[in-house]
Amino acid sequence: GQYVSSAFTWTGKLGSPGIIAFLGRDANTGEWQNPVDTKEVRVCASSMDKQVSGGLQMVVDHEHRSNVCFQTEDSPYSWVILDFGERSVCPTGYSLALRGVSEAYMRYWQFEGSDDNSQWTILSRHDNDTSLNRTSCVASWAVHGGQYYRYLRVVLDPFGNSLGGSALAFNSLEVYGDLRTPPSGFANVYRNQKTVVQDGMAGPRPFNAGAGMAGFGQPMRGQL
Repeated sequence: GQYVSSAFTWTGKLGSPGIIAFLGRDANTGEWQNPVDTKEVRVCASSMDKQVSGGLQMVVDHEHRSNVCFQTEDSPYSWVILDFGERSVCPTGYSLALRGVSEAYMRYWQFEGSDDNSQWTILSRHDNDTSLNRTSCVASWAVHGGQYYRYLRVVLDPFGNSLGGSALAFNSLEVYGDLRTPPSGFANVYRNQKTVVQDGMAGPRPFNAGAGMAGFGQPMRGQL
């Protein structure tokens, strides 16, 4: 059957509702429900710093809590992946925030897309980007995707945060663009699937930096 496409335009205006807000909005009440909790989207990460992190749900949290965020451990090539399951996204922009106790603001990172969690395309590259700071906790960027992806990933360079470390910290990720949904009757791939969190991870195993990581400017490889 034909996929249903819904457009969420990136305007650059902070706070504009996008795909994550749509997936987290209850169809009956209109109230926000974290889409990780309702299994509308899956989030996984390379690691999780349990001392300061509020959990995987904080990656897409839209309740704008001021005292909690998601943060990985201080390890090179820290990453976070969004998996849209049976859906796919053609991104045109994204925004994220850093609210919480962490001040490890992102400075050098990439925003990437993939169909198979193996071959990644760089959608946006950031070098010494100071958009996130103490006086500006939210920022938004345009991307030029041009195609649909099941997976989106944020990857921090080694020593790529404002403290000179490798911990990736943020929350309230929002994505703009076209959302493609299977025909009516197709349940989300995670609807009846139990999410297991072990060692700070849910879903795919952590990214193995391994060999071949010297050329970080090239699309990187992951594994399920």
